[in-house]
Amino acid sequence: MRKGKDGNFDFKKLKKWDLRNTKEQLKMNASGTKPLLFEDIDNELPDKPIYEIITNGVSDNGETYNKIKEEINQLLKSYKDPVTGEYMARYIPSSVKKKVKKLNIELSKIKTKSSKENKQLSKLYGKIFSKYAEFVPTEEYKKLSSLALSRDLDEPGYYDIFKLSTGRYLDIDEIIYRRDRWYSVLKPKPEYYDKYMELTPGEGWIKKDADSDLINPEFAKLQEENPGEKMIPKAALYTNKEFGKVKGNLKILYDAVYNAMKEANSAYGDAYNNYKLPSITGSMYSRIKNSNSKTSAAWHYFKDKFMVTENDTDYGQDIEQRM
Repeated sequence: MRKGKDGNFDFKKLKKWDLRNTKEQLKMNASGTKPLLFEDIDNELPDKPIYEIITNGVSDNGETYNKIKEEINQLLKSYKDPVTGEYMARYIPSSVKKKVKKLNIELSKIKTKSSKENKQLSKLYGKIFSKYAEFVPTEEYKKLSSLALSRDLDEPGYYDIFKLSTGRYLDIDEIIYRRDRWYSVLKPKPEYYDKYMELTPGEGWIKKDADSDLINPEFAKLQEENPGEKMIPKAALYTNKEFGKVKGNLKILYDAVYNAMKEANSAYGDAYNNYKLPSITGSMYSRIKNSNSKTSAAWHYFKDKFMVTENDTDYGQDIEQRM
């Protein structure tokens, strides 16, 4: 082990271990309902700005604006690194990015039409926010920016293209620049870091309580029956009431078909869903389309076509046909 400052401890390895096994997050208020940072900001405001839409003299009290903000949060939340809190931009599909940008334009339009009083409150909010916190570039953005600057030496103008593809200028003079949301992360100012941030054990170090209200027992059951499935349909929306009426011989037939599918699919690992019937055409497209794992399904398709495997009970005939 490399020696540390005291001659016998490797602080570099400790730092790496810390990065992998702890996560940084905003401290919550006493009731656990809101980050302490935003609670303090709200307490300094005389009132909160309401970005309302007025139709025929009737205000929606900011409901539309808040719904759009929540939609953006829902679109992006699954792409946030649980350890660093940063968005993993490289995994966000272009369709999601386009949708978020479109929604941000809608938010800007609503803000532009808001009352003079709300605009003043918004400016005050920004001033108070900048006293306590700021949005800094993510580590991914820093790396991309550094690469773009290096390439700009050989291809003048490349860095300008990079900036336009990862953010936008808020003024005609191109002075105020704002990175796309997935390239920024909120951080308290250094002098307020200890007050508003905390380090907690990573997910791997948290003991899970089987009796917790946050644990969904149905998920464990689904994983046992269909290891490849990652989501559970919402019963209120997808439960088939007619299926409950299936009884007698029809139910016996259903169970037999399901068990046959389960046994057949077990030969292919987690590639297929037991509730989906096999492809009739047997084409590569249909087979991959009906699978949970596209890569695994493609591999099994080619293996079945060109290789003899342990589940080829009629391999002699298959070989003759393939020859």
